[in-house]
Order: sequence, then structure tokens, then C-alpha cells
Amino acid sequence: MLSCRRNEYELAEGELRKLVATLNGTYAGEPELLASFTTAETRWGEFRDAECKLRTFDSREGTAFESYWLECLTALDQERLKALRYMVDHP
Repeated sequence: MLSCRRNEYELAEGELRKLVATLNGTYAGEPELLASFTTAETRWGEFRDAECKLRTFDSREGTAFESYWLECLTALDQERLKALRYMVDHP
């Protein structure tokens, strides 16, 4: 199960990286917009990690912690993917 969670997470992260790169290219000609996007991405990553820390707090010392952690990261990554896909499709 952990291996599956890790694979799902890595796939989501890879897709996020591609979409971020695409949007960085799209916004390259608009430095202020690019800076805002970069800040948003940084803060979104901080939010995701803090939210997953909160959601997995009770299991932090359990044997299934890593699985729960990866499940949380992947779920929030999937939400972000939807937002970034929309941004790519509607520049």
C-alpha cells in the first residue's frame, strides 16, 4: 500500500512541476504576474505541508504515518492540479 501511495504522490508532483513550468513560461513576459504566481506557489506548498501535518497529527508516531502523509499530500496536490490546469486552459 505504501508503494502505491508513493507512486501516486510522485505522479501528482511530476504533473504539478510540468504545469508550474508551463505557467512560468506563460507569465515570463509579465514579471509582476510571474512574481505573484511564484509567491502563490511557495505559499501553497507551505499551506499543503502544514495542512497535512495537522491532518496526520494523531498518526505521526504510528507505523502507517508515511502512508497517511502521502495520501494527504496527494489529495491536496490533486486539488492544486485542478486549479493550475484551469489557469493553463484560461490564460
